[in-house]
Amino acid sequence: MRVRRPKVTADAGDVISYNSTISACEKGRERQHTCGLLVGMQRDDLKPDVISYSSTMSACEKGEQWQHVCRLFGDMQHDDLKPSVISYNTTIKASEKVGQWQRALRLFVSMQHKAQRHQLPLTHLHMALY
Repeated sequence: MRVRRPKVTADAGDVISYNSTISACEKGRERQHTCGLLVGMQRDDLKPDVISYSSTMSACEKGEQWQHVCRLFGDMQHDDLKPSVISYNTTIKASEKVGQWQRALRLFVSMQHKAQRHQLPLTHLHMALY
């Protein structure tokens, strides 16, 4: 029996390659490289996906670029992408770090309404609110 593998288009392969590189840079705390790669994807007419944004947001959060995290979250939604739990979590943490607890709370409520609450570790949010 022969197993059929799904066809991967060049664009999908390119997005996967970009995401792998963005993720490696994020793990190496190379925030500027992740941002440059995200811009490069768009320049190459590739559509960043949730993984592209989430990895870049995580790198920015680790680099204490809180406003950039919040902007990327908005960009992701503007691109009609559904934020992941990781995206929400990173943006909630960034909002808390810049003293925007109201925004953090709104994001948390929004995430709950989108039925993603079962995946989010909330310890940092609870500590920030109390």
